[in-house]
Amino acid sequence: MFKKVDWKLLRRNYRIVGHLTGSLPRQPKQNTYQGLPLKLLREEATLLLEKGIAELVTCNIPEINQSQIELYNHNRESNIMEQAKIIAKEKNERDLFYREQNHLPCDVNKEANKDISDDEIKKLQSSAIIHISTANLVDSVTSSNCRKITWKYPDALSDKFRYAAYRDLWYKGFYITPGRKFGGDYLIYAAKFANSKQDDPYLFHSRYVVRVIPSEREISTYDMIAFGRLCTNVKKIGIFCSVVEDKVKYLSVKWTGMG
Repeated sequence: MFKKVDWKLLRRNYRIVGHLTGSLPRQPKQNTYQGLPLKLLREEATLLLEKGIAELVTCNIPEINQSQIELYNHNRESNIMEQAKIIAKEKNERDLFYREQNHLPCDVNKEANKDISDDEIKKLQSSAIIHISTANLVDSVTSSNCRKITWKYPDALSDKFRYAAYRDLWYKGFYITPGRKFGGDYLIYAAKFANSKQDDPYLFHSRYVVRVIPSEREISTYDMIAFGRLCTNVKKIGIFCSVVEDKVKYLSVKWTGMG
């Protein structure tokens, strides 16, 4: 998903969180905070298709023409020169500060207007990060160059169990995100206030870790203790989830310790 309007709509109206995979325009060389485009979970995509909110299509994207290539090269060159000016300004400010602190002679106007060398510009040309608007790609998608395709998920039995659990939790009004890093399948964000029906992951930590297991599988004592301890260490409540006769059943595990 490439447009922020669509991202806000899905998050606010349908509690679809997804996973941001792009970089931020002003902070491209870090991965702590991500930006658009948004990648959806398979369960999220299935739910949107099931409710008729989205359609799955394959499209023939128009080929890039010469004018687009020239525009890209022009924007790239402009971007490099803008970065060069910023680097030159910061470098000149550091040099000026050093000279003033060490009482060295300097011409303020001359020092403040130095340009960076050609070698530094060449380095920028080989490593500069250029931001390209991917939203324009979506604008080129029309009904005339697209056709619907079949979505095959969930296909495997384990995927059907997982989607049944996801779907049931979504209809209960929760925000849901992947829970692999906490030893489960999903993280559940439950409302913290009596008058709040939503608990956005950007505002609060998750309260539950859900692990989906087949109904015929026995949960060993070791699995239950390990899962309970893990969830307690991260200040969450563990939930085992199974599908029994087309109904989703839940079993919560909370480690209380021993006196």
